[in-house]
Amino acid sequence: MKATYNLYYQSKQAFKDIEVDEIESCPHCHVAGHPHFEGGYIVSNHEETTGVHLFIILYCTVCKKHFIAKYFGVSGNYKLEYAFPSNPKPIIFDNFINSISPQFSIIYNQAKQAEDLGLSELVGIGYRKSLEFLVKDYLIQVQEENEQTIKSATLGTCIGKITDTKIQTLAKGATWLGNDETHYEKRHPEYDVTYIKLFIKTLVEFIVGENAFIEAQNLINSNQSNP
Repeated sequence: MKATYNLYYQSKQAFKDIEVDEIESCPHCHVAGHPHFEGGYIVSNHEETTGVHLFIILYCTVCKKHFIAKYFGVSGNYKLEYAFPSNPKPIIFDNFINSISPQFSIIYNQAKQAEDLGLSELVGIGYRKSLEFLVKDYLIQVQEENEQTIKSATLGTCIGKITDTKIQTLAKGATWLGNDETHYEKRHPEYDVTYIKLFIKTLVEFIVGENAFIEAQNLINSNQSNP
């Protein structure tokens, strides 16, 4: 949805109506709505044709807090760069995932926070680290592998021990792309961080699904054993 704000153009000492994409949700409370416009400025260090910076002060009517939306672009085409201060909404994982690998959730959400803040060079590394904790904890907690052996083994070796071929494939793919994020030159430049997140998300779903299947199987077996 578009919104029009009357901003003060500093270099021209005049006000100007500017249309931008409205903030979809408050960066504090993450509730969708229409923030109240409090004021703003147009700042340009160069000619207007090269782009101007928009700083817009908004007020969330839900959590009663102010925030600043920063846009950049040329007339009629302004892109939101960030909202400040930022309070990224965490990803809530299934209870089973949190029970077998609580550190995975912590590291994953820290990587997400880096992504939300635009720290693009750190994001893939963080997601890759979260994957290592998930894989090793999965092997220790679910497949009941030797804890000390798994802790000291490389991630590649650990992935080779995963018995479910789909989980193994997703973990391997995410690891390859995560390793790419630590290299000077990427081996798979056609794949970005989006694919790492997709592979991890699907891997998590398979782990949760595998556990649900075992629970259902145990339920059926216990009823079959009853007279």
